[in-house]
Amino acid sequence: MTVVSVLGIGRVGLPHALLSALKGNIVFGIDIKNDYIELLKRGISPFGEPDLQALLLKTLNRTFFPTTSFSPLEKSDYILVQVGLKGPSISVDRSHLMSLFGSMIQYLHGQTIISRVTSPVGTTDKVKAYLETRGRKEGRDFRLVFSPERVVEGKEIEEERSLPVIVGAYNEEGFESAGAYFRKITSGQIIRVSSPSVAELIKLLDNAWRNLKFAFANDVALLAEEIGMDVFEVVEKANLGYDRNDIPRPSWGVSGYCLSTNPYMLEQSFLGMAKKRGLHSVWYYGRKANDYLVSHTVELVDALSRGRKNVLVAGLSYKENVDDFRDSHGVKTVEQLLGSGYRVSVYDPYLDVNSYTILPRHVATRVRKCSTLKEALKRQDVAILTVKHSEFRSLRQSTILANMNLPPIIIDCWGFLDGTFSNPKVVYRRVGLG
Repeated sequence: MTVVSVLGIGRVGLPHALLSALKGNIVFGIDIKNDYIELLKRGISPFGEPDLQALLLKTLNRTFFPTTSFSPLEKSDYILVQVGLKGPSISVDRSHLMSLFGSMIQYLHGQTIISRVTSPVGTTDKVKAYLETRGRKEGRDFRLVFSPERVVEGKEIEEERSLPVIVGAYNEEGFESAGAYFRKITSGQIIRVSSPSVAELIKLLDNAWRNLKFAFANDVALLAEEIGMDVFEVVEKANLGYDRNDIPRPSWGVSGYCLSTNPYMLEQSFLGMAKKRGLHSVWYYGRKANDYLVSHTVELVDALSRGRKNVLVAGLSYKENVDDFRDSHGVKTVEQLLGSGYRVSVYDPYLDVNSYTILPRHVATRVRKCSTLKEALKRQDVAILTVKHSEFRSLRQSTILANMNLPPIIIDCWGFLDGTFSNPKVVYRRVGLG
């Protein structure tokens, strides 16, 4: 029986750990948060994800064992590291990651360590050097590979089962060992690359490219607003029957834990070239362009509200129908509105349902929290719809007119209610409409 320890069982680590346990491995899910582990021991999923609760109940205390102890590392064949690594702007602090690997040293006796930590290029090399300076040799005391996670929230278990797996190893033994593990998890191709650093770069490219595509579309939207055009028409007709174009629809919600940080992590490796040419990368400026959209939203409120101060931010998740507020444009919009003197109310169907949807204290103590969308709309001058939650899609003109102050101002950051409001009393603005 293969024994696996997964260090870090958060939004990505837990779905993988449960799927691994379903496939017949004995899996220890290790996390330092006691309350989080206690939830799992009681059979309660700590966040929403399709099939996650069912997998937890099916594997708990059979093949999946949540714990705060590191002692299962001793008897593990595989150690998967799935912790978060991020930092402000381009600066990324890797000290806690090195500390985590340092805590493994006493347990290493030939296990395969699979790092899935999204990190700047060269991090796995630093981990290897760190362990080797402390008396443990790669290939003798441990095998170390980097294999990026590439799933999206809302489809994690489905994609863990089907996506190709990138593996960067230092030697054939490391690759074969990691490949044997992942072949039990996924039907997707196991793709070997020449080094862990190549695998790290591929992971960062994934999100930097997505971010850059959206930034292009969003800049086109800003241009359309400026010159009085409809960006939806522009993008639709530019793509129509022209296969060389694949311009996405713009939105002001390009945020979240990965898209907000990965381009900056990638830029850390580009700084030498940026200094040489006096210009940052296109993915860096793409991230800056998407970050600007929060300020653009507040500027639009300033222009339309004309001194009226009651503003609702509806949608705090970074993505529709997902219970994750980390690094979301919704929360950042609230922060900027508060800084500009607005009276802010907030509503999201996932607010306070788990540890991922709790507002930062400096925000939570200054806003009015609402338990329903109808309650949230009452006596508001402006309503900003930051994501297209399913609940928001059914919002109707009559509800707006019956609850908001007149004339109500609706700012639709995705344009998903385009065409809903025909009454001239409703001031409706969406992304990219001049």
